[in-house]
This record gives sequence, C-alpha cells and structure tokens, in this order.
Amino acid sequence: MADTAQRPLENSDNSTTCQVSRRAICSAVGVAVIGTGLAACGSADSGGDATGDSDAQGPAAVPQQGQLLAKLADVPVGGGTLVTAPGGLRVMITQPSAGVVKAFDARCTHQRTIIAEPRKGIMTCPNHGSRFKAADGAVVRGPATTPLDPIAVRLSGENIVTA
Repeated sequence: MADTAQRPLENSDNSTTCQVSRRAICSAVGVAVIGTGLAACGSADSGGDATGDSDAQGPAAVPQQGQLLAKLADVPVGGGTLVTAPGGLRVMITQPSAGVVKAFDARCTHQRTIIAEPRKGIMTCPNHGSRFKAADGAVVRGPATTPLDPIAVRLSGENIVTA
C-alpha cells in the first residue's frame, strides 16, 4: 500500500484532490485514542485510572474496625503485601521491621492507580513512577505530591486487623 492516498476534496466541481499520508491518519487516530485514555484517567479527585485497576466510582469504603486483612506471616519483614479488604478497598500492608505493621490505601495519590508491592522499602506506581516509602507512605518521587492515605491497623495475635 502506498504511503499516500488520493482523496477528492469536498467541493462543487470535484476537480481538486489532496494527499493524505498514512502517518497523518495514524497520528490523528493516536491522538484520539490517547485523548480518550487521558479522559478516562481523570484526576486524583475523580478516582479514574488508566489501568482499570482502581475504584473508578470514587473512594472505596475503609474497612470497619476489627476486620481481618492478612496474617502477619504473609507480610515479609522489610516488604509488603497487597490485599483486598472487605468492601473492596485495595490495601498495601507493609512490615518495615519485625512485628511493626503499617497499612495504606493502595491507590496512588496522583491518579489512583494501584501501587506495586515494595522493593527495598519503596512502593512504585506503575503508571507514572511515583514512589512512596513503605514505612510511612511518604512521597519519595512524584508526580504524586501527597503521601498514601494511611489505614489504622493492629496485630491481634498473628492476624493484622483494622484498628
């Protein structure tokens, strides 16, 4: 197929033609697709997400007090585990040091994409690369400007439950 196609212009005598390059068409289609994707992303306030892996309807309900989130043995020391709490909220549970557990709403504060489990004490958003400390949810690198939302948890024997 040629890189250009002859197309008649819409005019009364049909005597004029124009060349439309395949690159121009692909660029226009790409811009339309990207624009649609960005509109779907929304803002941090809209709860939208380009990956579809977050709560697009807005904030998920924080679990009620005393609800089981995970077993302590399932959360590595110096690491973390992503869980789904009752009610559907995605929660990142970390264990910065032995017996110390922290939990955060796992949605990045930039555009609400679910963050990855921590590596070397840092949790990273797969969409735009925001990074957060596993110990306290603080922003290490943007584009996010606010820390992850903490969720109060406590140990109940070997279980991690909401506080």
